[in-house]
Amino acid sequence: MAITLKHRKFALLGLVVALGGFSACSRTPRRPLNAPPTAEEKAYFQNIEVSGARMTAAENFLNQRVVTLTAQVSNRGTKAVTALRLKLEFTGIAGTADKVATAEPIDRATSPLAPGETRTFSVSFDQMPDDWNQAPPRIQVEGLRLP
Repeated sequence: MAITLKHRKFALLGLVVALGGFSACSRTPRRPLNAPPTAEEKAYFQNIEVSGARMTAAENFLNQRVVTLTAQVSNRGTKAVTALRLKLEFTGIAGTADKVATAEPIDRATSPLAPGETRTFSVSFDQMPDDWNQAPPRIQVEGLRLP
């Protein structure tokens, strides 16, 4: 079956439309979550509340100890949060920060955290310092994105 000039024009038109749509989508790149927050985003940190933090431990299929932090994050503000990065500071027996990690309970793979919404999240760690005091970490908002 031969491709006629008319078919080539439609194929070319379709390609141009598709590339135009892709170009329009790529014009508004998202700032990475680890980029410094804007003044508006930093002011919104106070509206994020993390509560109910608890730690559990279990062995995985390789007989390694896995420690899991489970907590709730709440949006007490009036705007949706499209991404959220938390700093987790685990303390040693001596009272000093033994391990610092991050968690992203809200990201591109999850729906935004709506105003007034509370959501549970979990983060697992397969290695913890030997002198970790077994308590939940100190949790701070490190970054967020607003729509």
